[in-house]
Amino acid sequence: MSQQRIGFGLAALAVVGLVAGAAYFLLKSPEPDPAGVRPPTPAPRVTPTPVERPKAPEGAALTDGVKPIKREEFNPAFDPRTARDQLALGGSVVDANGNGIPNAKVELVFDQSAVIARAQEADVRGSFQTLADGKFYFSQETCPACGLSFNERYVLRITHPDFAVERLSGVDLRDPRWENRTIVLSPGANRLVGSVRDASGAPVAGAEVRVYDLNVSTTDPDGSIERIGTSGADGAYVVANLKPGLKKLWCMRSGFASAGRPTFTLDASRPDAAVDFVLRAGQSISGVIVAQETGLGIPNAYVTLKPTRFGPAATVPKQAEVEDMKRRIAEGEDPQLLKEAMQKASGARSDVAGAERARAEALRMKAAREQARREGRKPDDGAEGGDEDVADRVDPREHEAAVKRAQDLAQAQQNMQLTTVSFRTDQDGKFKADGLEEGSYQITVAAPGYAPPPIQSAETGNAAVSFSLQSNARIVGRCIDDETGAPITAFVIGLGTSFDQNSVPYHMRKSFGPPKTVEGAFEYVDVRAGTYFLVAEAPGYAGGRSEQLVIGQSERREGVVIRLVKGATVLGRVIDAAGKPVADAVVSIDAAAMSDPNNIFGRLFATQLRRELKEARTTADGTFRIPNVLDGKYALKVRHPDFGPFDDPNPFDVPKSGEVSRPDVNLSRGGTIRGMVSDKDGPDNQAMVTVTPVTAGGFNQRQAQTDADGRFEISGLAAGEYRVVCAQKRGKVELGPLLSVALQNQQRNGGGAGAPVPPGMPAMKVVMLTEGAVIEINDL
Repeated sequence: MSQQRIGFGLAALAVVGLVAGAAYFLLKSPEPDPAGVRPPTPAPRVTPTPVERPKAPEGAALTDGVKPIKREEFNPAFDPRTARDQLALGGSVVDANGNGIPNAKVELVFDQSAVIARAQEADVRGSFQTLADGKFYFSQETCPACGLSFNERYVLRITHPDFAVERLSGVDLRDPRWENRTIVLSPGANRLVGSVRDASGAPVAGAEVRVYDLNVSTTDPDGSIERIGTSGADGAYVVANLKPGLKKLWCMRSGFASAGRPTFTLDASRPDAAVDFVLRAGQSISGVIVAQETGLGIPNAYVTLKPTRFGPAATVPKQAEVEDMKRRIAEGEDPQLLKEAMQKASGARSDVAGAERARAEALRMKAAREQARREGRKPDDGAEGGDEDVADRVDPREHEAAVKRAQDLAQAQQNMQLTTVSFRTDQDGKFKADGLEEGSYQITVAAPGYAPPPIQSAETGNAAVSFSLQSNARIVGRCIDDETGAPITAFVIGLGTSFDQNSVPYHMRKSFGPPKTVEGAFEYVDVRAGTYFLVAEAPGYAGGRSEQLVIGQSERREGVVIRLVKGATVLGRVIDAAGKPVADAVVSIDAAAMSDPNNIFGRLFATQLRRELKEARTTADGTFRIPNVLDGKYALKVRHPDFGPFDDPNPFDVPKSGEVSRPDVNLSRGGTIRGMVSDKDGPDNQAMVTVTPVTAGGFNQRQAQTDADGRFEISGLAAGEYRVVCAQKRGKVELGPLLSVALQNQQRNGGGAGAPVPPGMPAMKVVMLTEGAVIEINDL
């Protein structure tokens, strides 16, 4: 393989990596800073009580409509034992003028995403209807079914008919800002209008028009629904208060086949978008989902149908029938036979394709006959069969109907390629999938606690589809203190294939605590057959691990005991270049493998995946203390907004107990890159700017979103050369700059001399930042 081809391959890999990184980091709308948040104060216990609106800090003035520059935030060192003393969150839902909005629906949704910058909404843990003053409050008393935990993250989803839907991700109960959060709702900039009619043109009343937000990641097929509208007696509908962006539109009505647009863009510059729907007669598939062990129906299972064919099933004619048709056509019989032969030869019961081919063949025969007559010879095109012109015997009305059917079929085929529909089973495990186009569907089933069954196929009209699900395994045991044997009150257990805490996928971590957890007992359900470790974490402990467990399908493993240890303590001090202590620096330790410069994939995961790192803040004298560290090899990192980052190149060993002192960490004064993003429409308040060290191989990327004036600022950068890219404009990911970065990376590494940056592709900015310098960029 030539060096040039290798270079192109590396460029392709770089592009894939950058696009994947963009999807992780940029598709999530960054959350605005809570303006004027007060210091933590105890929230009310049971009944929400009036709370003053946030006040400006001492010496500062409140301003309306002016937001500060959106700066990159650093994660504080949260400790459930000291940061918060109660499992609660609350706040106010207000309009743009600060008036409380009553009867807004606030839903607390579990975020099971393993990715830092992209939430994935799972089950709704609880909901709250705001009070007359717009207040809402979740706690163990007001929502015992929520199962609130310090070890979980959530999304707040706020809906009200007069405002656009608002989502706030990254909700962490350890963060004091969530004790009293002000959430501002604004009317949506877009409306969707149109009509719903049947195939005859008659209006269809009572049809649901659903608008899905494709920028929302969710495990619930209906979780990304932004708004629902309903058609009136005249078939007209309106869906108001929509946000601009990429949507999916879907229209459904009992007795009709659903129709829609798999992708549709709402543009803020065009407030009203008109979309009409035509619904054809619909069919259904129904059945039941049962447990293999008991034969009882499984409620709330997801049944997903993906079409594999629209239209009636094909029929394949016998070879003798085809040959007989060909003979009769050759003998000059009625051209209708030609159409039938074409239909059978194509294997389609529908006459759409056959009619079109028949007419095309008839026109060809007519042209050949006319040509032969002009040349004074006998036609030799097989069309002899009398003086009557074959083409004239094809009914034009039949042709128009065939064309219309062909168009409908083409639209149905487009929908088929991009469409899946999902339904939940009822309390008896039964489901009925309505609103289906005639055709064949692949059916998949997912139910918590059960292994996915094999996929089945079914034709519309089938009312006897049946799935028998085998239950997954469960592990039952206790968590106890390694020294005293006392039960642990509250803890988190992760299920992983390695004993390393940070290797456990985030969605495989489950919280256990009062009132459900008694005497440290746990029951970890929904375990698929395989080999695992259980890794436990709890406040005040380094953690604990089970022995390796080999679990069979449907097995119930009992008697597992996890002993939690206190672990060791890591000590040190952070100073500046002059030897003065640096306070409020965030010091964290990570598994050495995740910081190894030769471990590309480990570093990629470390920067993009959600993980619970051990960390602490330095005190006024610059010292830090990180307790409860499990034994192993670690690397130390330090971050501070006014200094460049520090990544210790020398990993160190941590024993099972005792103290480990690290050498003083010297921080250099950090530089700042700031500026403005604007276009022909003015400042862009939805842009995302990324800054990446040229020598870091694409890692240590920093990013910031622009504020209301289109400005951004990224500080705490070490001296060196940086690439600056506007990776998102007007809320949309910009692939051009990302591709430009990939190609220029290739050139800089000497592997792409023959692959220049295509003309017109945005070029990245490359700047040299010295220690403590400030660089202004206003032409991104």
